[in-house]
Amino acid sequence: MTALGRRVVRRPAAGVGTSEPERYDIDVRSFADWPPTLTSALKIRPTFSYGRFGYAIESEFADAILTDDGLTITNPKYATTVGIEMDDKILTVNGHRPAGGVFMAVLNMRRDPDSNIIQLQLDRRGTIMQRTLVLH
Repeated sequence: MTALGRRVVRRPAAGVGTSEPERYDIDVRSFADWPPTLTSALKIRPTFSYGRFGYAIESEFADAILTDDGLTITNPKYATTVGIEMDDKILTVNGHRPAGGVFMAVLNMRRDPDSNIIQLQLDRRGTIMQRTLVLH
């Protein structure tokens, strides 16, 4: 059990540079008493970091820098409960780049209430990993 819900982990398969997805079951009711809300605590500002132009994003969930390469986590905060660590780079969200992927995931969940799965692909020090978040 984590602060966000039940964690179900699948064992990584044998392979070089990749691993099987880890699955995290998240009870969204656990967010009801998590003030402040993510949207009210979100701060975004332009930045030049990692030799690239991007956006510094600060939230209660995690701090990160969004560039063309992906979303690099600078302070994971609550994101550690779903297996995200400092310096992880989120490459895709449900198959889309992070800038549009988060928006697409939320839009799909609003259109189809049964669409409660978020697939993350991330790069952790050269190893490509998958995270599956199942919202209940």
